[in-house]
Amino acid sequence: MLKTTLGFLAICLLLAPIFAQSNSNTISLEEVINDNVSSYPLTIDNRFKLAAYAELKGRYAASVQTLTLNFGGLGFLNFYEKNCLLRTGNNQVFSLNRHSSHVSDSIEMNRRLTEIFEKIILLGNHNADQEKIEFVDTYLAKKNIEPFEKVFLRHIFIKFGRYNAEKKMVMFHTDWLPERTFSYRGPDDKDLVKKHITPLKIVLSENVIRGYYIENDGTVFVENVDRPVFYATGEEYLFNVAAFKLFAQKLFVQSVQYISRAEAKRLESITSDPEQSNVITQMVTYDSKIEQQGKYVAGNMRQAYYSAPQTSQKAVTPIQPLYHEYSWIPMMLGIMRSNNINIGDDYVIKYFIDEPYFDRIYPQLTREEKAKVDKYKQTRT
Repeated sequence: MLKTTLGFLAICLLLAPIFAQSNSNTISLEEVINDNVSSYPLTIDNRFKLAAYAELKGRYAASVQTLTLNFGGLGFLNFYEKNCLLRTGNNQVFSLNRHSSHVSDSIEMNRRLTEIFEKIILLGNHNADQEKIEFVDTYLAKKNIEPFEKVFLRHIFIKFGRYNAEKKMVMFHTDWLPERTFSYRGPDDKDLVKKHITPLKIVLSENVIRGYYIENDGTVFVENVDRPVFYATGEEYLFNVAAFKLFAQKLFVQSVQYISRAEAKRLESITSDPEQSNVITQMVTYDSKIEQQGKYVAGNMRQAYYSAPQTSQKAVTPIQPLYHEYSWIPMMLGIMRSNNINIGDDYVIKYFIDEPYFDRIYPQLTREEKAKVDKYKQTRT
C-alpha cells in the first residue's frame, strides 16, 4: 500500500505542457490537434484521449511539423507530416500512415494505444459498454472546456454514469458515489474537516453538457462549439463556460478522494502482472504559468482565460484553471489520510522534508501531522 501511495505522490514530477514553435504563431492549438489526431484511422475513443493528452502534455515543433506525446515509461507517440510512430515502453515500434487504408496496421495501433491508456489514471474504460464510451468521447470532445475537466468528467461518466440510448444522454449524480462525505481543509481551517457531499447532477447530451445544483435549482451549461472540429480546445471561455468551470471544480473537490483511491487500486492490480508493471498513477496535469520557449501556437497557449461576447468590449478578469501546479498537495494528503498514513511518520516524511515544495505542504497539515513533522525535524538537528 505504501508503494502505491508513494507512487501516486509523484504527481509533482509532472510538469507543464509546452506546445512550442520556432517560426510562426499563426496556427492554433486546436488546428494542430485536429489535423494530427483526425488524420488517422483511429477509434473515437483513442482520438479523444490522444487529443486531450496532447492539449495537456504535447509538444509541437512547427519547423518539422511534429507533434510529440510522451507517455512516460509507457512509450511515446510522434505525429509527423505523413505518418505517426508509436514506440512502446518495451521498445516495440508501430507506424501508421495518414489516411491509411491498411486495416491490420490500424487495428494494431489502436490496440497498443488502448493498452497504454488503460495504464494511465482516469483514462481507463472500466469494461463499460462500447456505445456509451463512444457517445461520451464524441460529444464531450466538442465542448470548449479545459482538457483536465474533459478527462475527469469522462471518467465520471464512463465509470459511474448511466447512459440512455433512446434519449441520447448520459447522466451522473453524486448520490451514486459509494461515499457521502469527503475530507477538506479550507484556508481558515486548522484541522481536517469532514464534509457531506453537496448533491450535484451532470448530464451530457449531443449538443450540451449541463450541471445542476440540486439544492438551489441552479444550472450551468456548455454547448458544442459552432465550428466543424472533432476536438475543441479550452483556449477561450465565454461567461457560461466560466460558470461551468466552478461547477466542475466543486464536483472535482467532492469526489476526487474516492476516485483517486479507487483508481490507485485499479492500477495496483495491473502491476501484479510482471509484464505490465509500468503504470502512470499521477494525474496528468499542466501548469497555467508556461515558461517562455519560443513562440506559442496561437499565442494564447494554455493561458486560463475567458472572453466576453463579441458585442461587448468590457474586459474580463482571468480565472484560475481547475487543476494547477500544486493541486496535487491536498489530493495527496487526502489519499494518505484515507489510508491512515501520517505524512509525519519517519518512513514517509523523509521523502518530502528536503523538497523545495515542502513549504507549500506544511501549512496544509493538521496539528497532529505538524507535531510529527516538527519532532522529525528535531531528530535531524
